[in-house]
Amino acid sequence: MNFTCHVKKKYLELVFTASQKLGISMAYIQKATVINGSRERVFSKHATLSGIRQCLTNILDIEVIGQPIETLFKGQQIELYLGFKGISRRCILKVEDLVPNQKIDFRQVKGLFRSFRVLTQFEDHGESGCVITDLADYRLPLGLLGHLVDDLFLKGEIEKVITRRQVTLAKVFSGEMGN
Repeated sequence: MNFTCHVKKKYLELVFTASQKLGISMAYIQKATVINGSRERVFSKHATLSGIRQCLTNILDIEVIGQPIETLFKGQQIELYLGFKGISRRCILKVEDLVPNQKIDFRQVKGLFRSFRVLTQFEDHGESGCVITDLADYRLPLGLLGHLVDDLFLKGEIEKVITRRQVTLAKVFSGEMGN
Protein backbone atom coordinates (compact mmCIF):
# COMPACT_ATOMS: atom_id res chain seq x y z
CA MET A 1 0.00 0.00 0.00
CA ASN A 2 1.52 3.33 -0.96
CA PHE A 3 1.72 6.33 1.37
CA THR A 4 -1.17 8.26 -0.24
CA CYS A 5 -3.55 5.30 0.09
CA HIS A 6 -2.42 4.78 3.67
CA VAL A 7 -3.12 8.44 4.58
CA LYS A 8 -6.56 8.34 2.92
CA LYS A 9 -7.44 5.12 4.74
CA LYS A 10 -6.33 6.52 8.10
CA TYR A 11 -8.37 9.71 7.48
CA LEU A 12 -11.51 7.66 6.75
CA GLU A 13 -10.93 5.54 9.84
CA LEU A 14 -10.58 8.73 11.89
CA VAL A 15 -13.85 10.15 10.52
CA PHE A 16 -15.77 6.94 11.20
CA THR A 17 -14.22 6.57 14.68
CA ALA A 18 -14.96 10.18 15.59
CA SER A 19 -18.62 9.78 14.61
CA GLN A 20 -18.83 6.72 16.83
CA LYS A 21 -17.19 8.45 19.82
CA LEU A 22 -19.51 11.45 19.48
CA GLY A 23 -22.50 9.15 19.85
CA ILE A 24 -23.53 9.45 16.24
CA SER A 25 -22.81 5.77 15.60
CA MET A 26 -23.63 2.62 17.46
CA ALA A 27 -21.06 0.45 15.76
CA TYR A 28 -18.20 0.66 13.35
CA ILE A 29 -17.12 -2.38 11.36
CA GLN A 30 -14.12 -2.58 9.05
CA LYS A 31 -13.25 -5.61 6.91
CA ALA A 32 -10.72 -5.89 4.10
CA THR A 33 -9.78 -8.64 1.69
CA VAL A 34 -7.54 -9.12 -1.33
CA ILE A 35 -9.29 -9.95 -4.60
CA ASN A 36 -7.45 -11.53 -7.53
CA GLY A 37 -8.56 -8.95 -10.09
CA SER A 38 -7.61 -5.46 -11.16
CA ARG A 39 -9.01 -2.53 -9.20
CA GLU A 40 -10.95 -1.45 -12.31
CA ARG A 41 -12.61 -4.86 -12.79
CA VAL A 42 -13.45 -5.24 -9.10
CA PHE A 43 -14.89 -1.72 -9.00
CA SER A 44 -16.97 -2.35 -12.12
CA LYS A 45 -18.61 -5.32 -10.37
CA HIS A 46 -19.70 -2.93 -7.59
CA ALA A 47 -20.77 -0.13 -9.91
CA THR A 48 -23.91 -1.91 -11.15
CA LEU A 49 -27.02 -3.18 -9.38
CA SER A 50 -26.67 -6.62 -10.97
CA GLY A 51 -23.05 -6.87 -9.79
CA ILE A 52 -24.00 -5.96 -6.24
CA ARG A 53 -26.88 -8.44 -6.29
CA GLN A 54 -24.54 -11.18 -7.56
CA CYS A 55 -22.15 -10.53 -4.67
CA LEU A 56 -25.02 -10.72 -2.17
CA THR A 57 -26.68 -13.86 -3.61
CA ASN A 58 -27.60 -16.32 -0.83
CA ILE A 59 -26.69 -13.67 1.76
CA LEU A 60 -29.47 -11.08 1.48
CA ASP A 61 -32.77 -11.13 -0.40
CA ILE A 62 -32.97 -8.04 -2.59
CA GLU A 63 -36.03 -6.97 -4.57
CA VAL A 64 -35.51 -3.67 -6.38
CA ILE A 65 -38.65 -1.53 -6.67
CA GLY A 66 -39.32 0.25 -9.94
CA GLN A 67 -36.93 0.54 -12.87
CA PRO A 68 -33.71 2.00 -11.48
CA ILE A 69 -30.73 2.79 -13.66
CA GLU A 70 -28.39 -0.23 -13.72
CA THR A 71 -25.10 1.70 -13.50
CA LEU A 72 -24.69 3.52 -10.19
CA PHE A 73 -23.97 7.25 -10.00
CA LYS A 74 -23.47 9.80 -7.24
CA GLY A 75 -26.80 11.02 -5.84
CA GLN A 76 -28.78 8.02 -7.11
CA GLN A 77 -31.48 6.67 -4.81
CA ILE A 78 -32.40 3.00 -4.97
CA GLU A 79 -35.66 1.78 -3.50
CA LEU A 80 -35.77 -1.89 -2.58
CA TYR A 81 -37.02 -4.57 -0.24
CA LEU A 82 -34.10 -5.96 1.71
CA GLY A 83 -34.58 -9.34 3.37
CA PHE A 84 -32.43 -11.13 5.90
CA LYS A 85 -33.28 -14.34 7.76
CA GLY A 86 -36.93 -14.14 6.72
CA ILE A 87 -37.43 -10.49 7.67
CA SER A 88 -37.99 -8.08 4.79
CA ARG A 89 -38.00 -4.30 5.04
CA ARG A 90 -38.54 -1.53 2.50
CA CYS A 91 -35.39 0.59 2.23
CA ILE A 92 -34.11 3.52 0.26
CA LEU A 93 -30.36 3.70 -0.26
CA LYS A 94 -28.54 6.71 -1.65
CA VAL A 95 -25.19 6.67 -3.40
CA GLU A 96 -23.56 9.45 -1.35
CA ASP A 97 -20.27 9.36 -3.18
CA LEU A 98 -18.83 7.45 -6.09
CA VAL A 99 -15.30 7.95 -7.36
CA PRO A 100 -14.60 5.53 -10.23
CA ASN A 101 -12.11 2.80 -9.33
CA GLN A 102 -11.65 4.25 -5.82
CA LYS A 103 -14.78 4.20 -3.66
CA ILE A 104 -18.55 3.85 -3.39
CA ASP A 105 -20.38 5.25 -0.36
CA PHE A 106 -23.99 4.17 0.37
CA ARG A 107 -26.26 5.75 3.00
CA GLN A 108 -29.65 4.49 4.11
CA VAL A 109 -32.30 7.18 3.62
CA LYS A 110 -35.16 5.00 4.86
CA GLY A 111 -35.13 1.57 6.47
CA LEU A 112 -34.54 -0.50 9.57
CA PHE A 113 -31.66 1.51 11.01
CA ARG A 114 -31.74 5.01 12.48
CA SER A 115 -28.66 5.52 10.32
CA PHE A 116 -26.58 3.18 8.20
CA ARG A 117 -23.65 3.90 5.95
CA VAL A 118 -21.21 1.61 4.16
CA LEU A 119 -18.14 2.81 2.32
CA THR A 120 -16.27 0.42 0.03
CA GLN A 121 -12.75 1.43 -0.99
CA PHE A 122 -10.68 -0.10 -3.78
CA GLU A 123 -6.86 -0.10 -3.77
CA ASP A 124 -4.26 -1.76 -5.99
CA HIS A 125 -2.49 -4.77 -4.49
CA GLY A 126 0.53 -6.08 -6.34
CA GLU A 127 0.42 -6.36 -10.10
CA SER A 128 -3.02 -7.90 -10.59
CA GLY A 129 -4.81 -7.68 -7.27
CA CYS A 130 -7.13 -5.32 -5.45
CA VAL A 131 -7.81 -4.76 -1.77
CA ILE A 132 -11.41 -3.93 -1.00
CA THR A 133 -12.14 -2.41 2.38
CA ASP A 134 -15.68 -2.09 3.71
CA LEU A 135 -16.35 0.42 6.47
CA ALA A 136 -19.84 0.13 7.97
CA ASP A 137 -21.16 2.68 10.44
CA TYR A 138 -24.69 2.35 11.83
CA ARG A 139 -27.10 3.19 14.61
CA LEU A 140 -30.28 1.38 15.62
CA PRO A 141 -33.37 3.03 17.06
CA LEU A 142 -34.68 1.99 20.50
CA GLY A 143 -31.94 3.49 22.69
CA LEU A 144 -30.61 1.03 25.28
CA LEU A 145 -32.66 -1.83 23.82
CA GLY A 146 -31.07 -1.10 20.42
CA HIS A 147 -27.60 -1.36 21.98
CA LEU A 148 -28.55 -4.69 23.56
CA VAL A 149 -29.88 -6.07 20.24
CA ASP A 150 -26.70 -4.89 18.54
CA ASP A 151 -24.40 -6.48 21.12
CA LEU A 152 -26.28 -9.79 21.28
CA PHE A 153 -27.11 -10.29 17.62
CA LEU A 154 -26.82 -7.62 14.99
CA LYS A 155 -23.15 -6.60 14.94
CA GLY A 156 -22.02 -10.20 14.46
CA GLU A 157 -24.57 -10.70 11.68
CA ILE A 158 -23.50 -7.53 9.84
CA GLU A 159 -19.86 -8.66 10.09
CA LYS A 160 -20.87 -12.05 8.62
CA VAL A 161 -22.74 -10.39 5.73
CA ILE A 162 -19.73 -8.21 4.88
CA THR A 163 -17.32 -11.16 5.15
CA ARG A 164 -19.53 -13.46 3.05
CA ARG A 165 -19.93 -10.75 0.38
CA GLN A 166 -16.17 -10.32 0.18
CA VAL A 167 -15.65 -14.11 -0.02
CA THR A 168 -18.29 -14.33 -2.78
CA LEU A 169 -16.56 -11.53 -4.68
CA ALA A 170 -13.21 -13.32 -4.36
CA LYS A 171 -14.84 -16.49 -5.77
CA VAL A 172 -16.28 -14.53 -8.71
CA PHE A 173 -12.81 -13.30 -9.63
CA SER A 174 -11.14 -16.66 -9.04
CA GLY A 175 -13.53 -18.26 -11.53
CA GLU A 176 -15.46 -20.36 -8.99
CA MET A 177 -18.65 -18.41 -9.76
CA GLY A 178 -19.97 -16.89 -12.97
CA ASN A 179 -18.28 -13.60 -13.84
